[in-house]
Amino acid sequence: MRKGGGVVGTVGGEGFHVGCDWSRVSLSPSAEEVVGGGGEGGVHIWNIVSGVSEGVLRGHSSTVAAVSWHPGGGNIVSVDKSKTCIIWG
Repeated sequence: MRKGGGVVGTVGGEGFHVGCDWSRVSLSPSAEEVVGGGGEGGVHIWNIVSGVSEGVLRGHSSTVAAVSWHPGGGNIVSVDKSKTCIIWG
């Protein structure tokens, strides 16, 4: 990725909406996927090249406010507005 470049791609789609004024998303270590938390409690994963959803992780009961990918690529951590943190493997 180059600094100062334009839009590389966009992701989103049916069933995804941000449920708070701010939301933290995370780029995978391989820079091939992006993960973001949804207002419905899902953790959404998209392929950056195609823009297509690769799936939704379910387990939160409230809006997912932040997600982070482990630098090694093996795990995703998400936290919701009810203060529940889930480590996905």
